[in-house]
Amino acid sequence: MQKLFGAYFYLWMSLLIAMIVGVGFIPNLGERIIYPAHRLPLILYLYAAVAAGWVLLLCVQASLVRMANVRVHRQLGLFGCALGTTLPLIGIGTEITMNQSHHSLGRSTNPVFFSISLNDKLSFAIAFGLAMWWRRSAEYHKRLLLIATCCLV
Repeated sequence: MQKLFGAYFYLWMSLLIAMIVGVGFIPNLGERIIYPAHRLPLILYLYAAVAAGWVLLLCVQASLVRMANVRVHRQLGLFGCALGTTLPLIGIGTEITMNQSHHSLGRSTNPVFFSISLNDKLSFAIAFGLAMWWRRSAEYHKRLLLIATCCLV
């Protein structure tokens, strides 16, 4: 049992993260994103697509490694590197734009939430950067990518 769980740990964790994201965001998707009360900035939709793409890519990459298809994993990793590099930048841009949008609607925003979001993006960027630096060391690489994704979620 221990060996079976250990062999599939990263695949199970990636699927668990995808499930948590789905349970957390899908119930409010229609009301808040698809049919909002007021027009939302386009960067929010871009960030949602990039973040969802990151979680989906994590599941695909973990599956590829589990199936011992390392060649495709590395090729897809180039796309993952680009996606992971842009994710914190788009995330910070989204936070700034959403704060401006809330101010224009007359809503007050708490700067603490902005600082928490910045911390999340910075933590993701650090863990992701280290994962790319140590991509030749499978043990460091997979742990750091899991940590990066947990920071994002």
